[in-house]
Amino acid sequence: MYGGGVHAGKLDHAIPIRAASIRGQLRFWWRIVFGGKLDSQAMFAREAAIWGGIGRSGPTASRVRVRVQSEPVRDVDRQAAPNKPQAKHGYAFGPAMIGKTEQWLLKADYPFLLKLRYAREIAAEVEETLRWWAAFGGIGARTRRGFGAVRIDQVVPRSAAEAIEAVSIAGGWLCLGSDTHDSAEKAWKAAVDRLWRFRQQGVGRLDAERPGRSYWPEADQIRRFTRRNDNHRHDPVHAAKNVFPRAAFGLPINFQFKDRNDPHDSVLLPAGTAERMASPLILRPYWNGKAWLAAALLLPGWRDALEQPLRFKSGHDVPAHWPKDEVSRAAVAKLISPMKTADGSLRGTDPLTAFMQFFLEKP
Repeated sequence: MYGGGVHAGKLDHAIPIRAASIRGQLRFWWRIVFGGKLDSQAMFAREAAIWGGIGRSGPTASRVRVRVQSEPVRDVDRQAAPNKPQAKHGYAFGPAMIGKTEQWLLKADYPFLLKLRYAREIAAEVEETLRWWAAFGGIGARTRRGFGAVRIDQVVPRSAAEAIEAVSIAGGWLCLGSDTHDSAEKAWKAAVDRLWRFRQQGVGRLDAERPGRSYWPEADQIRRFTRRNDNHRHDPVHAAKNVFPRAAFGLPINFQFKDRNDPHDSVLLPAGTAERMASPLILRPYWNGKAWLAAALLLPGWRDALEQPLRFKSGHDVPAHWPKDEVSRAAVAKLISPMKTADGSLRGTDPLTAFMQFFLEKP
């Protein structure tokens, strides 16, 4: 678990698991499972009626009481580990890893007791929400990359086929790896490894051992914007233009160039005043009742991320970063090698679909 305390990104050694954090997670997963079935006004009214909030008649208290019993973190060497940039699978941290070498992580297999009290008439919604949180949610920061994943012994998990169907009915997309793992950590690392390979390593970069010209088009597009190309040694060569496919995986994205006459470091953000866009992709270990599987989940509404307008922190606005019509998407996807298989067929006509297909391929 990364963070989880009162202060962002910090482990609270006295109260490592906070009831307020779990209540917030349950509220989020209720929206995913039940909110999409209602119009916005009805959703907010129902949400406030169950989880509390500000309604037309004023503030209402949550009808779900959440209590946590856990032991303080006393044995740091046994229960926690330093967050170091060289830590294996640190890619899952993203920008959260940068410059935070003094943070501590709560190690896996930390036990705690969760107690919920709720009225019988809302039991079905609360218990289904709990099932989704146990399957795909977590505690603390970076839960969409698998940190803080929980397993609840009293919740009977769905089989792989049942989970895939339930997610599809809710409007999402779930892919589960075919390999089984004897620990949650191994399954989580397998899931993170797939994203790393798709975005960074051999699939997404010409030389896996030495960073070089990327198979993705964003860096060359920045060179076109800025007209900086290291005295023509790095002239833009990527055939896909005016697209930023990896933005669909979440924002911000930091682009760094190493040569003096290359573009200055750039930060890609959502258009407007927002500083981030949460990733629609969740990577996580999934417990099917017998073993752990690597899981990749696209949340309902994931296609909206493909049409998010963008801007650079420097002020340059960017239109929607991926074509809207299917024909144009296919034409651009054919120019981006990570979105194609070894035989040249498309994994998908958008970057998220292509990743989900890549996730299911044998490593």
